[in-house]
Amino acid sequence: MKRFGLQWIGKSSSTKLAERSPQSSLQLSASSRVQDTKGELADNTHELIIGENLEALKVLRESEVRVDVIYIDPPYNTGKDFLYSDHAQPDLSEADYSDLTSKERSHCAWLSMMRSRLLVSHDLLEDRGSVWVSIDDHELAHLLLLMNEIFGEENHIATLITSLNPKGRQLGRFAVNHEYLLVFAKSLPHCDMKYATQEAVNPKDFRHQDDQGRFRYLPLRNSNKRFNPSTRPTLYYPLYVHPDTREVSADPQPEWIEVSPVFGSGEPAVWRWSKQKVSALGHTLEGSVINGRLGARWDVRQKDYNSEERTKKLKTVWRSDEVGSTDEAAREVKELGLALFETPKPTRLLKRILALTPPNAVVLDFFAGSGTTGEAIINQNLSDGGERRFILIQSSNPIDDERFAHISDITRERLALVSQRSPKAAPIRIWTLSPH
Repeated sequence: MKRFGLQWIGKSSSTKLAERSPQSSLQLSASSRVQDTKGELADNTHELIIGENLEALKVLRESEVRVDVIYIDPPYNTGKDFLYSDHAQPDLSEADYSDLTSKERSHCAWLSMMRSRLLVSHDLLEDRGSVWVSIDDHELAHLLLLMNEIFGEENHIATLITSLNPKGRQLGRFAVNHEYLLVFAKSLPHCDMKYATQEAVNPKDFRHQDDQGRFRYLPLRNSNKRFNPSTRPTLYYPLYVHPDTREVSADPQPEWIEVSPVFGSGEPAVWRWSKQKVSALGHTLEGSVINGRLGARWDVRQKDYNSEERTKKLKTVWRSDEVGSTDEAAREVKELGLALFETPKPTRLLKRILALTPPNAVVLDFFAGSGTTGEAIINQNLSDGGERRFILIQSSNPIDDERFAHISDITRERLALVSQRSPKAAPIRIWTLSPH
């Protein structure tokens, strides 16, 4: 039976890989700061798991670990061929790929790799949870369809643009200065996430001031023409303005000016507030004379005051001055003496994500890289008093470096250095995958 969806050679094998039982268990490293004879994940520690990430994810699933937030920065598949060594290879032969170009083979391999891991991570995610995936143009379209399939198109929260490179990469026809961040909920009705923050409020928007504080003017008239006396009859009523003091009343007053809501064309409009709300908050309203297309007329505007508790919805473009840049990220690891990663993510990007998700979240990153997610969690907990915990997974692939024999050694070293600077942070335990 044919159905709508993304298809490629190897898709069915990726399902088998995700469903296959793990062939390993977690072994606590002797170098871990906390010894636990039970060999189980605890509720008061951070965890770094060293090993192949698909196998580690399946071990976590079998141990009934559940997480609240997943952030990953996977390989972007920018090369001519994508090569990724799975713990268990799919049942494919060269003949299966014989009619494909090199680029098509690369897409197939990348999609299979991502699908098996996203399937398992979906099982690990709590109903209140969310998943955040960094990506660029090479696989954006495929990844969006893949995540629609696994997490449900109805759970797609946003495709954010992260402008992390203000100067732009000079390699292509355009100087590309952005990437993407796909955001999905496990179950949108149950998702525990903020969409508005105090950070997004710009104090410069509140240019006026009186004895109540700084404020901005907002028209009380609803500017959306879909809202009019026919569609919102209860919001169509006259207000009364004192011609000298410009006070506003919902009730008729002798010699006050009657003002009804109208659009610039003169057509009837409606107010944003009910008559009852105007009666309660009329002290924040004032009359004003505006020069419209039909000449001068009276209108009513609201004094919208700023406050420390005020929030504003975040926009879908996250600029480098807000969430950090690739240069900033490189400096962060260089200052720790770990300048081996070419494209780490800035900790400010992760800290914004963490500020939008539960302060007691268990956060999973199974492409841990240099450990940016771990550092961001430690710093954010210290900043806002949160009790977040991380589970990072990083491979032990060998690297050519004088100081570090394996890529996971860099992750481990960064976490150790950050922990030393933050003595109040929860202990970090190191695990390795041990074959059965």
